[in-house]
Amino acid sequence: MTIENADTEQPSSEELSNLNHNELRLAANARFAANALDEALPLYSLAVEVVRHRIATDNNEDTTAENNENDDANDSDDSVDYPAELIIQLCNRSACLYKMEMYTEAKDDAAEAVELTDGQNPKA
Repeated sequence: MTIENADTEQPSSEELSNLNHNELRLAANARFAANALDEALPLYSLAVEVVRHRIATDNNEDTTAENNENDDANDSDDSVDYPAELIIQLCNRSACLYKMEMYTEAKDDAAEAVELTDGQNPKA
């Protein structure tokens, strides 16, 4: 799966693990800035799915690590705050949906972002 065919293919769990949410966001932002909203939306959606997958995977690994004395095998990137990344991705997709006049979907993403921040992030 590549950024170019993000709107035509449903990624597998393994492909989600290999995609970079930041690269997807940057590609989507470029298309959004060029007003190519139909191209930006699937990239934002894929970025949301990648981050959600990473959160689920990290939660799974945390549970496994608690039951496993040897945590050195866990190679997840602890420097990335995936819940915060999810908020960013949801806000970006919400802005794209809003600009496409898909107001209900935009509101849903914005509401989820606000809920995730407990109302503490003014951008959400």
